[in-house]
Amino acid sequence: MHELGIATEICQTVARLAGGRKLLAVTVDVGVLAGVAVDALEFCITEVARDTGLGEPEITIATLGATMECACGNRYTVTDPLDACPSCGGYSRKIASGLDIIIREIKVEEETK
Repeated sequence: MHELGIATEICQTVARLAGGRKLLAVTVDVGVLAGVAVDALEFCITEVARDTGLGEPEITIATLGATMECACGNRYTVTDPLDACPSCGGYSRKIASGLDIIIREIKVEEETK
């Protein structure tokens, strides 16, 4: 399950950003072509955060669409990466977006003075 490795990387990055403060919430964007099971990733982030002392954050995972760029110059959104270019019907294209996993936002406990 590579979601555990991704969750570990997310939690390590978030821990650096949190600077020792308790993590309240994290929002992650996952591209539809990233090959990630969102439910499994959410579970893994919850467990890794708890095991590493980040607490039990609220986790929001948004799925991002994908875009392709065809050799004909058409850039288009895809729902199924196996579909042909809607402009020319061709398959000579490259993925322009949809593979990313992005930590969009974190919320941490405020420091007490």
